[in-house]
Amino acid sequence: MTLRSHFILITLIFICFSAQLWAEVATSVGLEIVKLQLSKQEQAWLDQHQNLTFTGDPNWLPYEAFNKQGEYIGIVAEHLHLVEQQLGIKFNIITSKTWQESVAMVNKDTVDIISTAVDSDLRSELNFTKPYLSSPIVIVMRQDQPYIDSIAAITDKKIALIKDYCYVENITQHYPNQHYLWVDNIKEGLEAVSSGKADALLSTLANTSYSISRSAISNIRIVGKTEFTNKLALGVKKEFSPLIPLLNRALAAISAQHKKQIFDKWGATKFAPKTNYRLITQIAAGFILLIIMVLIWNHKLQQQINARKQAEKALRASEQRFHSMFEDAPLGVALINSFTGKIYEINTQFTHIVGRSKPDIITSDWMLNIHNDDIQALEANLTRLHSGIISSFNINNRYLKPDASIIWLNMTISPLLDEDTSNPKHLCMIEDITASRAKDKVLRIFAESKHADSNDMLMLITEQLMTSSSVNHAIIGTLNQQNPEIIDVLSALVQGEVIENLSYPLKDTPCQNVINGGTYFYPEHLQQLFPKDKVLVDLKLESYFGIPLTNSAQKVIGILAIFDTKAMTLAPGTIELLHSLAVRASIEIERKTAQEQLKKLSLAVEHSPSAVIITDVDSVIEYVNPKFTETTGYAANEILGAKPSLFKSDECATEIYTDLWDTLLAGNEWRGELHNRKKNGDLYWAREFIAPITNDTGDITHFVAIQEDVTEAKLINEEMTHRATHDMLTGLINRAEFEYRLHRIIKTAQQDPTVNHALCFLDLDQFKVVNDTSGHVAGDELLRQLGALLSKQVRQRDTLARIGGDEFAILMEHCGLEQAGRATETIRKLIEDFQFNWEDRSYRIGVSIGLTLINHTIKDASEALKHADLACYAAKDMGRNRVHTYHPNDAQLAKQEGELHWAARITEALENNMFRLYVQAIEPITKPDSNLSYEILLRLQENNGDIIPPGGFLPAIERYNLAHKVDLWVVAHTFEWIMQNTEYLHKIQHFAINLSGQSLGDEVLLAYIIATFKEHNTLAAKITFEITETAAISNLRAATSFIKVLKKHGCQFALDDFGSGLSSFAYLKNLPVDYLKIDGMFVKDILDDPIDHAMVRSINEIGHVMQIKTIAEFVENTAIKQQLEHLGVDFVQGYGIGKPFPIEKLLS
Repeated sequence: MTLRSHFILITLIFICFSAQLWAEVATSVGLEIVKLQLSKQEQAWLDQHQNLTFTGDPNWLPYEAFNKQGEYIGIVAEHLHLVEQQLGIKFNIITSKTWQESVAMVNKDTVDIISTAVDSDLRSELNFTKPYLSSPIVIVMRQDQPYIDSIAAITDKKIALIKDYCYVENITQHYPNQHYLWVDNIKEGLEAVSSGKADALLSTLANTSYSISRSAISNIRIVGKTEFTNKLALGVKKEFSPLIPLLNRALAAISAQHKKQIFDKWGATKFAPKTNYRLITQIAAGFILLIIMVLIWNHKLQQQINARKQAEKALRASEQRFHSMFEDAPLGVALINSFTGKIYEINTQFTHIVGRSKPDIITSDWMLNIHNDDIQALEANLTRLHSGIISSFNINNRYLKPDASIIWLNMTISPLLDEDTSNPKHLCMIEDITASRAKDKVLRIFAESKHADSNDMLMLITEQLMTSSSVNHAIIGTLNQQNPEIIDVLSALVQGEVIENLSYPLKDTPCQNVINGGTYFYPEHLQQLFPKDKVLVDLKLESYFGIPLTNSAQKVIGILAIFDTKAMTLAPGTIELLHSLAVRASIEIERKTAQEQLKKLSLAVEHSPSAVIITDVDSVIEYVNPKFTETTGYAANEILGAKPSLFKSDECATEIYTDLWDTLLAGNEWRGELHNRKKNGDLYWAREFIAPITNDTGDITHFVAIQEDVTEAKLINEEMTHRATHDMLTGLINRAEFEYRLHRIIKTAQQDPTVNHALCFLDLDQFKVVNDTSGHVAGDELLRQLGALLSKQVRQRDTLARIGGDEFAILMEHCGLEQAGRATETIRKLIEDFQFNWEDRSYRIGVSIGLTLINHTIKDASEALKHADLACYAAKDMGRNRVHTYHPNDAQLAKQEGELHWAARITEALENNMFRLYVQAIEPITKPDSNLSYEILLRLQENNGDIIPPGGFLPAIERYNLAHKVDLWVVAHTFEWIMQNTEYLHKIQHFAINLSGQSLGDEVLLAYIIATFKEHNTLAAKITFEITETAAISNLRAATSFIKVLKKHGCQFALDDFGSGLSSFAYLKNLPVDYLKIDGMFVKDILDDPIDHAMVRSINEIGHVMQIKTIAEFVENTAIKQQLEHLGVDFVQGYGIGKPFPIEKLLS
């Protein structure tokens, strides 16, 4: 095959290889923004918070910045704009001059939202969305530095860091001993590295690349990346926590196309190409030289072979003839000792081929640089030569050149006849056959091209560019369909490594000339020709060759290019080869694209998950696909020639078929559901799409029907509908359906003041006893039996539902309060008389029922349920197993409602950190020089900033079993404050934390305290836990165990309100406490009441006898303090010593 034929075939490959990416790029056209579907509550929240303020970093492009007009721009700004469109809101952007000013706005509570990193110091002030952007932290050094993959490699260098940036804390924590130079911004950092003031700068990849591309500094570059990543999120004020899930949904809904569009605008078009070109250019050197050598050798191959044969003949004929021709031989020739590896002499051509100097070759083993994989075959032939089996041999092997490139050598070795048998010599002749092997490989690629997919084919072509030339950078790319000023690389090899997802801008580059004007060759001085192409300058590229890729319509669709860092010489044959590869790649791209489209069309019908039927204009079936046979049971040969009426049933109305044919014959599509019959007689539901097919004149020639079996879906839908409205255990209506019906009848009552309904709420008494003694299976069976029992009792028009674990509700439509009262009393008596038997046990339970009237005054379902719930709680508080009717002025219900209100507010306060820690001083009086101690107190902060004292919410905490949660919150936040302010602890004796009786058996709290003590071994010594005397005596075993376990870790315990119990002294010896806090009811009247005086004295004396220190509470003035000092009490606490204040003020 001629060289020109070779080039034509290679070019065919190259064209075909680009098509798939062309098709992929063409998919992104217009991008529509879809507003999120919000619930009524979510929309209401946004409506109430119209003026949401936002700020960010004013100088951190490409991520974010404020331009001269005060507009917020950058990648984050683009995301924020999409969030605004999706949520239907508009953020009020607050500008700033520095990042520090933006942070100060958050601290001063003047902005609601800020763009920052997830590990920001603002964590205590803000809640964060999920991270939606990230960028690696990279290393910037001067141009002459090699690649670096970790900060650990530059620990001896001075590193510049930007002040107050979030990722800096992680770096300094991991490398605390590093020599750092602090700078105010990225510009100052880059200048520090350029001037030598700093050796390196650590910053985010995007910001760094962007800033370098915009600066005039040319002696620096990105030399590697670190192990750290900067992740961006949106920080939101904690009181606006409902906004967090909305922002997360909006950010998650941003499509990949939108993100690509943003990054194309702010990322790839500004700095990505720089890095890609650098990688591509690093391979260039060896590849160009290899192509030149290939074509030169190939052109002279026949002459060299003839010369080699003549040289071999002359060498065998005469030693004198050998020496005269040795140096001028066109092949590489060497005299060697193949036994010892010694090289005696080589000619100049040998040095040219292997790329090494004569001294370097003479002083080394002649096999030293043979490729490891070829050594075994060479040694095997030498063994046969030495044994006399063969007189000479010829072999192909690979040789490693000094520049790490590999060439193929054809090597012939034969012995020389010499009288000196002790020092045998062999003649070794070599020629570079890399070019001919490259041609063979191209031919093999062409032979395999019809079986390879386009991606594999393009990579094969790119590999051939690498192996058949002496450059180490080669790319094939296509024009970006959205922005033709950008090239998207389809296939790239950089120093043998496949590089993916590369893009770079064309403006002011040699590639732009290729796209606009055809093939361009710049053999040298590339940087001077394109001074604005910073990538070329930074990567020191000196030469370039590029060919445009065109489709069958001769439209330019992409580019093929090779690069080198030194001057490039291309022989005509090499250029022809590159053109052939380009043509072949273009053809392959188009061919593959067409084949894939045809394949999709041909397989779509045959492998469709829906049944497909094609009939002629008279409805005679001409084709059915396999899915039709699977669905109906009719084989193709049974149905072809028949009409669709064969599987018609009588379940569908005649009007449906009339509408179907009227629609089709009018030339329109028909959609609907038909109840068809299978071959075995079974009925099935088919969702049909039927369309007429017309010819060029508009006449209908065929009908095509796409049919989907939706029978199972309909059954599942019916089942799911039932499940969605019914309780699976009892079969009764569930809460959701009950509330729907409740909402409906409230509407009827609101529309007609004469209509009354009744709602009752049932809560089983003693149900827990059944669960605890006989297990949950028994409990479930009890609920099933009660459900069946109640179903028989209620009227047919009434609604009975299970709305919770052991809670039921009944909706009595058109029923007055008196009638409902009689009905509910009957139900109560029915349940009271019910006996539940399980195995060998028998149970009787009761029920507490809350009853309320529904009339036109009820606003909504929530109000009605609240009234019934309050009445039910009142029934339980009044002794259980009774009916209580809701009345607006009922005092019992008012108390119950107040506590329920507080329970909800306490839960909200825990979730949103609305509690605040206060402290009150405990002063030593027997040792006045000792440090003060402080008791931790709790306050609740309202949204308006008001502080609620504990008397307002503590009863609800105890009533609704929330004490253990509150205790855990107090303990955790106290520990956190202490660990964050360890430098002040030397001034404080200890902190006293109150624990409720509920917490004494709380394994979660105990485990948390122990784990924290172990993690921070100095913490326990600063902690005293206070337990009330009443709680300790009520839970004596749990209290004793709790105290003993924690005291082993070094903390102390105080018995609070001592003296208020009935058996204080009797239990005291069983509790290993360190302090007694004398109940304030004895202390406050100690000056006037001798009994109180005696009680305080007795408690103090007994405490001291038991080696327990005493603390007097309610010390309201100096006189009481002096009296306590006289009695020998150790510590005093009260308003006379100091009022409670926020714990933060301890720092001042």
